[in-house]
Amino acid sequence: MQLLLNGQVIKNLKPCSLTEFLQQQTQLPEQFAIACNGAFVAQGNYDQTLLSDGDDLELLVPMQGG
Repeated sequence: MQLLLNGQVIKNLKPCSLTEFLQQQTQLPEQFAIACNGAFVAQGNYDQTLLSDGDDLELLVPMQGG
């Protein structure tokens, strides 16, 4: 299975939940939000969100500014 994370191809993944995928990542920001195929995923739904081949994940970090 492969997917995109912020436009970067991640290959050779086993089917897993979003929680399991995030636990495998080593450099996550302290605060972030996730969109899967363009839809925001609430943190409480990470366990129930099963990733599929070709999914497009966007990791979004909060920004300050005006």
